[in-house]
Amino acid sequence: MPAHIFTGTSVRCTTLPTFTIVLLIFVIWGLQYGNDHLPQAHLAEIRQALASSYRLEGEITLLPLLVMLGMSMKRYAAEVSMTCSILLAVLIAVVYQGRDGADVINALWLNVPGNTGIASVDELLGRGGLYSMAWTLLLSIMALALGGILHRAGFLQELLMRLITPIRRTGTLIAATIASGLAGNLVMGEAYISIILSCQVFKPVFQEKNLDLSVLSRSVEEGSTLTTGLIPWTTAGIFYAATLGVPVLDYAPYALLNVLNPVISISMAVLGIGLLQSKSR
Repeated sequence: MPAHIFTGTSVRCTTLPTFTIVLLIFVIWGLQYGNDHLPQAHLAEIRQALASSYRLEGEITLLPLLVMLGMSMKRYAAEVSMTCSILLAVLIAVVYQGRDGADVINALWLNVPGNTGIASVDELLGRGGLYSMAWTLLLSIMALALGGILHRAGFLQELLMRLITPIRRTGTLIAATIASGLAGNLVMGEAYISIILSCQVFKPVFQEKNLDLSVLSRSVEEGSTLTTGLIPWTTAGIFYAATLGVPVLDYAPYALLNVLNPVISISMAVLGIGLLQSKSR
């Protein structure tokens, strides 16, 4: 079986049950708010306000998003995909929307609130350009620098080596791998460094127990990738909070997939479920 298919099978062992549970929770939860919706009059007011300031007819305004999606699916570099999408959006703003070229370029750097007459819409349209992201970018760079220092100095490697030495049971190994990813995010503030560190430290232990490395990949994913957005000072947490305008600790309780997946993975490992064996022996 190809390696990427085997890895996908491993991930589905824990992700599908978690996704099903979370879906049921949100369906039941959402039914309680079925009658709470925006009045049609308010929605019509928003549409009219947007239509008075922008040309919204046709699918041309969706082209930048479609270009980004298409190039991402074709696996172009993120920088290339984003640049092409931005350039197309600028072209549409100037040619189709009739905006002044200088104003459009300035909006990329420092946007200004809209003038639709509806405060919430104006605030959304004027979230800001690159300048408004400066603090987020600075914090991300600081987190990367700190993570790199801790990684190269070997502090966490030494700590984790002491942690895995007494491990005997497979369930404990899975729990320790997930916990190390979370600890790496808490200390270094960057999931990528945490992922590299956990893979380097735990790979020999997984091989010793004849576990397929796709299980290691899955465990690192659940410990590092899924938890990074739940920590306010990680690069992901900083980006999500700045983009959504919602503090990390406010949305974290609702990120049920991120919270439950590690718990379910550890529970399944203790029960001996989803522990794929290596085919190399």
